[in-house]
Amino acid sequence: MKKSIVKKASFIRVYFLVVHILLLVLIAVIWIYHQDIMSIAREEERSWSPVQKFVEYEVREAGYFRLTGDEELAGPPTHEQDRAWDNLIRPAYFNASLEELDKAGETLENLTELTSGGYLSSIGVYHELHCLRQLRLYLFKERYYPNLTEYQEETFHSHLDHCLEALRETIMCNGNTAMLSFFWESPHALQPIPRSNGKSVCVRWNSVERWGYSRMIATNPDYKRPESN
Repeated sequence: MKKSIVKKASFIRVYFLVVHILLLVLIAVIWIYHQDIMSIAREEERSWSPVQKFVEYEVREAGYFRLTGDEELAGPPTHEQDRAWDNLIRPAYFNASLEELDKAGETLENLTELTSGGYLSSIGVYHELHCLRQLRLYLFKERYYPNLTEYQEETFHSHLDHCLEALRETIMCNGNTAMLSFFWESPHALQPIPRSNGKSVCVRWNSVERWGYSRMIATNPDYKRPESN
């Protein structure tokens, strides 16, 4: 009788252990399924883009706190640096079909039509790089714009204000969550400076650039002006 009770108690313990394990597994499966559904939903809400299926991704360590940047693109301007920036944004424009613009959800009224056919188009990252380049040019305006008039200065400020807002929106949209720490560069430093060993999933830039060069048109393309009534 005693052995029977012990066996029954052991069976009940094993039973409840198995039930708890199954419940935990079920909860984990539901959570993973929910995350997958949310990921798919977020992806489906993104506007279609002709480049998207060509984009590759990679994990990169944060490099934006290095005191020295990419020598090709950062630092005081040089002729080599100017060429590197020109090459970086050269594929800014491409010829899009009406079907592509419609699929991307663009408004089809008053589109800028190219004289060679198709419609003048770009993708967001090239607009943002253009804005970054304009800020750089203005930072070194003694080299690039040495004799700006007052009107040109005002026009430039208006353009740069637009650029700052565009970059702010993109930065906040992508929301880099990599953790930062702060350290003393030397015992005599006036204040600590930030650093990060954080890793982020980034677009592999050459996958975008390859697509850009495959579809690019002239930097100053010929387009049709709307007919005036």
